[in-house]
Amino acid sequence: MNASRIDTALIVHPDLPRRQGLRNQLRRQGIVRVYEAEDAAGGATLARQERVDVVFIPWSVGNLAGPELFAVLRARRRKAAPAIVVLDDGLSQATLVAAVKAGAQARLPLPATRESVARVLAALAQAEGDARQSA
Repeated sequence: MNASRIDTALIVHPDLPRRQGLRNQLRRQGIVRVYEAEDAAGGATLARQERVDVVFIPWSVGNLAGPELFAVLRARRRKAAPAIVVLDDGLSQATLVAAVKAGAQARLPLPATRESVARVLAALAQAEGDARQSA
């Protein structure tokens, strides 16, 4: 992920209106490419085929949940793993902690607002910049 700019995002969510709403918010923030998948298999395929900077995904999609799903997204040969943002539509505190332990870099409450999306993107860019400085 480019620390100064996130160009490509992937939204994985079974609900079309949720995907469309988040897609619109991301485009308003200047994200150039936004891919969408309604299930984990489609999301994993897109994550392997395309250069994706960040993936927005619920804790579970279909028959894949949390750690398994995140592992699939991070298993990218020859490409940097994308940042993972867990979509929060009422997750418990314990589930959010588990998501972070499994590799989520941020959480985005749903429905997404312009402000919440801007905060998450800024936090991801800051974290990437901090990681590069300490490397």
